[in-house]
Amino acid sequence: MKKDGAALEKLLHGDLTYSHSSGHNQDKADVVKTVTTSKVTTASIDFSETTTVRVCGNTALVRGST
Repeated sequence: MKKDGAALEKLLHGDLTYSHSSGHNQDKADVVKTVTTSKVTTASIDFSETTTVRVCGNTALVRGST
């Protein structure tokens, strides 16, 4: 991934909440900061166990584990 903060800002919803299995929660600003400043390189995220999908207008909210 290119760690393009401007592109990520456009893709992520303002009310984003990313909850980690450790109990750590991040909002949109935290996610953008982590992705753009992290030295860890991630090629992809595989959600192998999708538990729920909610559709709100033209947006899908997906909950699952990696």
